Amino acid sequence: MLAGLMSLFLLFASCSGNDPELNAAPEEEVELSEYAGNPVDLGLSVYWADENLDGWYQWGKTTRFSHSYSGTPGYEIPSDFLYTSIKASAYDPARMEWGGNWRMPTAKECDELMAKCSKRWTNRGIELTGPSGETIFLTSLSEYDTSGGGLALDDYDESCVYWTASRATSGEWEGAALALYCNQFALNAKAGPCHEANAGRIRPVCDKSPK
Repeated sequence: MLAGLMSLFLLFASCSGNDPELNAAPEEEVELSEYAGNPVDLGLSVYWADENLDGWYQWGKTTRFSHSYSGTPGYEIPSDFLYTSIKASAYDPARMEWGGNWRMPTAKECDELMAKCSKRWTNRGIELTGPSGETIFLTSLSEYDTSGGGLALDDYDESCVYWTASRATSGEWEGAALALYCNQFALNAKAGPCHEANAGRIRPVCDKSPK
């Protein structure tokens, strides 16, 4: 079953060298939600939220899933979707749900998170401690409540899958959405290609200074 999950997510080569800001979608202004999380200063280039965006999302979709089912048939990116990055745009669930300066992280920001934080794996996910000494926790797949009829993923409790706002800009997987996949055996993983139809988690970030 684990092999099946890996094939669904199509996480292959490292995406270093991609420019996640290229042709970024126009930023969307949304009022800050009372349900937004809190920023944590890990000592990195952006603030990371202290919690996930509620629910699961397909890449480029702002309608949340009620369960953790992956590989939904019939998913298509809108025909007018020409952007390399969806950060802070109308296609970004973090911006649309939490508003304010919250947005999805880019692949570059996720790679920075994994490269510069110390990591400790538990059976619930990964604890990341930044250069500042502050900590966030990325929950694993099995942490999601499937009581509403969703697909139970208990067999994959040692996997974390989080969407980035970026798409690959070169190479074999050019145009593919990028996601951060890590487990206890790949604590230094970088963002890689993932099929947009898969339902993944989102951990929002916000810029440290206004642009």
